[in-house]
Amino acid sequence: MFTDQCKTYRYMGHARFEPGLYRSKEEVDQWKEKDPIQRQKKVLVREKILNKREIEEIQRDAKDDITRAIEFARLSEDAEKDGGLKYVFSS
Repeated sequence: MFTDQCKTYRYMGHARFEPGLYRSKEEVDQWKEKDPIQRQKKVLVREKILNKREIEEIQRDAKDDITRAIEFARLSEDAEKDGGLKYVFSS
């Protein structure tokens, strides 16, 4: 069963340093059970579209891509001060 909509939930606070203590553990646990990524993995395996090893490989590749993108950003020169407005037009 595939869907074009996945409702998700932020498990942590709004920032790394904010613990998000305004929600109960039970609420967070309930949403973790509904996690669209975890649910979709189960569907892919159940429907024999991918196996667990293939899913793990995809996740590893994605993590590697993110790591390379972060390193590229760190090594890149700072953007020009007005660079954010370069392709913004108004009439």
